[in-house]
Amino acid sequence: MDRTMQQLLRRISALEQRLDRLVSNDTADIIEWTAWTPELYGTSVAGTITYTTQDGWYAVVNDIVFVFGQINVNTITVAPTGSLRIRTLPYSSTEVTAMNIMGRANLSTSYTRLGARTGAGADFLIMTEMGDDLNQNYPAGNLNTNFSVQFSGFYQTT
Repeated sequence: MDRTMQQLLRRISALEQRLDRLVSNDTADIIEWTAWTPELYGTSVAGTITYTTQDGWYAVVNDIVFVFGQINVNTITVAPTGSLRIRTLPYSSTEVTAMNIMGRANLSTSYTRLGARTGAGADFLIMTEMGDDLNQNYPAGNLNTNFSVQFSGFYQTT
C-alpha cells in the first residue's frame, strides 16, 4: 500500500472516531439535508455531457459533510479531456479524504477499480483508477456512455 493511501486511511479513521464521539454524546445536530446535482467534467476541457441519472444528497453534522450520489452518462457531445472530476461538492473539504465509489467505467490497462477523493480546499471529487500498486487520476478521455457510478463518503469542512 503506497504512502498516500495509508495517509488517506488514517484520516478516514480519525474522522470516523470523531463522528462516533459526536453521535455518542448526542451533540450532533443535523444542520442541513438537501439535494445537490453532481456533474462530471474534465480538467483541461470540461466537455458537454447529458445524464440519465444525476442525483446527489448531503447532510451536515457539525463540521462533517456526508455525501452520496449517482451519475449515469447518457450522451457525450463534447468529449472532456484531462482528468475526470465530479463537481460541485456542497462545501469545500479541509483535507484529502477518500470516498467510496463503485460502478461501471472504462478503465485503463492494468487498472481494476475506481476511486475518488477530495482535495484539501477543494469542492470537487478527484476520480482515480487503481490496480495492484497503481493509482492515477482517471483519464477523462476514458469516459463513455456506459459510465455509471454511485459514490458516498464524508469529509471535514470549516
